[in-house]
Amino acid sequence: MADDKAEKTGAERPASATGLGRLVMNEVPASATVEASEVPRRVGLTWLLLVVILIVVGILGYGAKTVLNMRPGQDAEEQLRTRMESLPAWGQGLVLGARYTAGDRLRLEVSPGFRADTAGLRQTVIEVMKVFMELRPNRDLYIDAFAQESQVAWGEYHAKEKIRVAGGRLEPDIRVRAVGEEGGIGQLVKPSAPRE
Repeated sequence: MADDKAEKTGAERPASATGLGRLVMNEVPASATVEASEVPRRVGLTWLLLVVILIVVGILGYGAKTVLNMRPGQDAEEQLRTRMESLPAWGQGLVLGARYTAGDRLRLEVSPGFRADTAGLRQTVIEVMKVFMELRPNRDLYIDAFAQESQVAWGEYHAKEKIRVAGGRLEPDIRVRAVGEEGGIGQLVKPSAPRE
């Protein structure tokens, strides 16, 4: 029996019979290697994950913007109508109505005869924009002016920008574009004024 035991240990550790068993190193398993096809797959999955995250962030950002720019309620519509009725253009019948289409956008209904009077139309859009600026402060605002069902003018206000006018004072950056003006659509309210 002892010989069997010695044979087994001798077979397992041949160096122990010579006294060098303590110097024998244990066998180290081969390190796990990555197959050549696995590296591009991991890189591809990383890029795919990055693209998915960017898409989700974009959708959430668009959703937040839409929610924050919701059309105001009935109280805001009535307040707008009350303020609009005080404008001279309303009393003259040139402005027929205005309503919110979003939190930062108005649809302005004007008289069909207003198409020919682009200067008057521009001035009316500016007056309406000033009312709109008071009702919806600290945001970029837009007005779409329609005569019947065709658009006749566009108005934009950029809250963070100002235009320097003659005399050095700063005015709000209100831009009005009307259909049929000489020079086409895109005329500024004060085209010669430098922007700040």
